[in-house]
Amino acid sequence: MAKMNLLKKKTKTFISLLFIFTLMMLTGCGSAYEPNELSLVQFVGIDRGQENLLEVSFLIAIPQNLAGENSKGGEGSFLVTVSAPTVFQALRLANTFVGRRLSFIHAKGVIFSDIIAKEGLISKLLPTLLQFRETRGTAFVAITEDAPAKLMEKLVPLLEANPSRYMELLTQNYAFTGFISSAQVQDVYNELKILGMDSVVTLINLSPEKLPEGEEKGDYKPGGIYTAGELPKKGGVEIEAIGGAVLKDGKMVATLNGTETMIYNMIRGEFNSSFISLPVPQEEKAVINLEIFYARRPQIKIKLTEQGAVVDLELRFEGNVLGGGTTIDYALSEDRVILEEAVAKSLKREVEKLVAKSQVLGSDILEIGLNARRLVKTVDEWNNLNWDVLFMNSKVNVKVDFKIRRTSTLFKHAPITQK
Repeated sequence: MAKMNLLKKKTKTFISLLFIFTLMMLTGCGSAYEPNELSLVQFVGIDRGQENLLEVSFLIAIPQNLAGENSKGGEGSFLVTVSAPTVFQALRLANTFVGRRLSFIHAKGVIFSDIIAKEGLISKLLPTLLQFRETRGTAFVAITEDAPAKLMEKLVPLLEANPSRYMELLTQNYAFTGFISSAQVQDVYNELKILGMDSVVTLINLSPEKLPEGEEKGDYKPGGIYTAGELPKKGGVEIEAIGGAVLKDGKMVATLNGTETMIYNMIRGEFNSSFISLPVPQEEKAVINLEIFYARRPQIKIKLTEQGAVVDLELRFEGNVLGGGTTIDYALSEDRVILEEAVAKSLKREVEKLVAKSQVLGSDILEIGLNARRLVKTVDEWNNLNWDVLFMNSKVNVKVDFKIRRTSTLFKHAPITQK
């Protein structure tokens, strides 16, 4: 008995020492670099250079200028551009003059030029970036029709000292505008591999900083008709993020405006809420504003017939009336039904336009093919299905339903008369 107790005691002692030794081995800085020895890259810009080279730009943080209450926008980072055959060769060359070792551990985004995107190089560059252990899969992906270096020079936020924080917030506005894509590096990479699925990434361009000129009265225009670089705005940061770039097998084939991108988000189930406006059905010149959100997730059903694929797409929304240039009381059921039908009709028209556009492009950005994969059991069956051709010729039946939940916080609507 005494020998057994002694053996148990020695075993416990050995296990305890082994546990403590293991904990000691896990501590410390595994990268062997102190923070003040690193140059933290915030964004990577990739453009086409001369002689089949790339022009790779790095926006690098200046930590001491980002700390404290007195830090100012534009002073928290600096830009370097290197011409090299690959991104990692550019990173290597930049290390010859920056001083501190460049690191991607805090990189929040990758911005490609439209030239690179139209050549289909995204399908080659993204997998390469993700193979690097420091690349964040959650970094956003964007395409610009300007030079990425010039765009990154204009990343001078007014409310944030840190450009990284500014872009992080800007690329999250899809949740309350729907005007941009939520695509991240890992999303685009996965969609490059998934059969029957293509991507839309955010479009970011320089702003012309110009308002409409002339004294003529303009007609009503929905806010979503613009793409990046077309907004009638002046002031603030000189960049615009609205609309998307359509990728087909990693190659840019078209752009979407703000409304088309919002509809894209709605069909993909990535829509949260947004404000919309449209002419009042009962009044010719008045405009009504609403806040809309899902009543339920999108429903996509597909069946194969002798004539081809038939797709039933159903979208259901709810919304709140925010008011506008009308005194119509939408608390009354007869007026409320008229507005509900007008909103549903407007949304249905936009959905049908985007479906038709994606079919013409042959780019299944709406995840219809992802649902169609349930019709087959193997990859060979999918390949024999020839979904690209089937999708372009498929019949898509669209159904949109909209219900008003709140009409306003005013008890009664009445015109405001002169005193």
